[in-house]
Amino acid sequence: MFKGVTFGYYAGNGYFSSEQAKIEVDRIHELGIPWICLVTTIMQEAYYSTRMFRDFQYTPGDDELVEIIQYIHSKGIKVMLRPMIECHDGTQRSYLVLYQGEIQEGHPFHYR
Repeated sequence: MFKGVTFGYYAGNGYFSSEQAKIEVDRIHELGIPWICLVTTIMQEAYYSTRMFRDFQYTPGDDELVEIIQYIHSKGIKVMLRPMIECHDGTQRSYLVLYQGEIQEGHPFHYR
């Protein structure tokens, strides 16, 4: 038995509110899978960017995320949200650079 599945990988704006999305959730429920990892894409301009944003083509809207999460919960399935960063310049996300230093003055951060 599977413990969970990833759902919505590269799902663009509007997909989670579609009938097809509900059909997929119904199938996951029929299989008895208790967890869904719900992927939502967040964009940045280039691999070295420090600003991430919602893109109206690639990022699902808040309203449709709420709708699909409620639908998933109505089937008794638990949800883990997984934001996924993508670059508009086409760079593979494995090349993303995590900025070291201060983005906001007086608030240093680092990844160690």
